[in-house]
Amino acid sequence: MKLLKLAVIALFTLGIVSNANAQDENNPIALGFGVNVIDLSDYPGSTQNWNFLGSLSRVSYDKYLEKGFTLQSAITVNNLTKDGVDGDSMEKALYWSADLSVKYDLNNLVGETTQWFDPYVFIGGSYVNVGDASEGMLNLGTGFNTWFTENIGLNTQLSYRKGFSDEVAEHWQPSLGLVYRFGGK
Repeated sequence: MKLLKLAVIALFTLGIVSNANAQDENNPIALGFGVNVIDLSDYPGSTQNWNFLGSLSRVSYDKYLEKGFTLQSAITVNNLTKDGVDGDSMEKALYWSADLSVKYDLNNLVGETTQWFDPYVFIGGSYVNVGDASEGMLNLGTGFNTWFTENIGLNTQLSYRKGFSDEVAEHWQPSLGLVYRFGGK
């Protein structure tokens, strides 16, 4: 147990003292791999209505543009088995989406807070397919990267998805994954 505590302290210290910066022209490309949850609740946080696939279910590719803006594309897969609240539900079926979003690094707005924490907001669109239903959806959200080294970090993101018709119910999509950035000069 002492060895585990020592390893956690060492990893935390490495994350604090390592020379990590936000994704920028020195690290313009990032690849992410992780998991996602489809939450049919009115508000995020309750795990009662979570639909979760117990394996790799989200892959993302980020390309830094300029002045704190990054273009992110992502593909997610999930398996819907739980209904939402207040009659909101989607067909119990395979869920998949293809997303394209523009992220803005909040460190550019408030100044560099730390070298290991990069919060951001994003807006974008998705093509979502659930069984026989599909539709384009608007994505709004927030997230952050926690960098353990200059190139490896943990990504946490929360997305709200609102459709333009009633084919697919509006929903939340939290995700968690590892991110690797590269392509520096």
